[in-house]
Amino acid sequence: MLTVYLLAPLILIGVVVFFFEDSSRLRSIYLIIIAILSALILVFRPQIHWWYYKRNPPRLPEQVAQLLMRFEPIFGSLSDNLKGRYMKRLSIMMLYFKYEAKTDDTITTDVKMWLSSAFVKLTFGLPKYLCNHFETAVFYPHKFPSPKHEPLHSSEIDYEDGVLVFDSMTVLHSSTDRARSFDVCMYEAAQVFEYEQKLVDTIAGLRKQDILIDFAEIRGFDHQAILKYTNNKNLELFGLAVEHFFSSPARFKEVLPDLYSELSALLNLDPCHPEQPIVDLSIAGKE
Repeated sequence: MLTVYLLAPLILIGVVVFFFEDSSRLRSIYLIIIAILSALILVFRPQIHWWYYKRNPPRLPEQVAQLLMRFEPIFGSLSDNLKGRYMKRLSIMMLYFKYEAKTDDTITTDVKMWLSSAFVKLTFGLPKYLCNHFETAVFYPHKFPSPKHEPLHSSEIDYEDGVLVFDSMTVLHSSTDRARSFDVCMYEAAQVFEYEQKLVDTIAGLRKQDILIDFAEIRGFDHQAILKYTNNKNLELFGLAVEHFFSSPARFKEVLPDLYSELSALLNLDPCHPEQPIVDLSIAGKE
């Protein structure tokens, strides 16, 4: 729509020049300039829209806030000011991703929202929240196989092409019943964050012996249950830790206090205080 507003006056000027400019030489020059400007607007249409919407994010449907209030504990506890920050980032994040459906089914707003919300929550305490490399999200209506992982599974990342792949049914279930499921969106968002921030093997708390036993104590179900839920035999410790950090923060802080402090410092967040989860507002930056 923004490009239409930009093109409309150029077209109007072009019509006026074409019919009312007596000099054929000047008419040609003006029309060439108008044509070049119009072409530039069309070529850079995505960038123009992105620049505009980052400053003026579209208002999200009321359904989005209702879902967050019902199923996202941190969001429901935020002040009105921080809720506004969350919703603004969520709106921009939902625009950021390019969505592809692997069937004729439409990708619903709530599926897009839960994926984007995971990234917003993960980086809520940081000034930068958009990905550098990962722009495409592909959704299957059910668990899927892939060349990298043949058994049917619920999510994966194509690091080379910057693509996130999900089973939309698992996205909905894991985002709305976290006590009895595993949040695949948060897990994959954490893996993207680890990759882009070059954090592999830098988190000291993940070197603790038998940490999977501690994770099971935090989450209330063991690692085998998560493997069965996701059918992904290659789950990474950082993604597991971050998923548990947000899903069971109080228990995480009790069982693994050092790792909790390390993740809290890294993300500038303390989910044990959902009313004000941002640890240092000066680091988080202003919207």
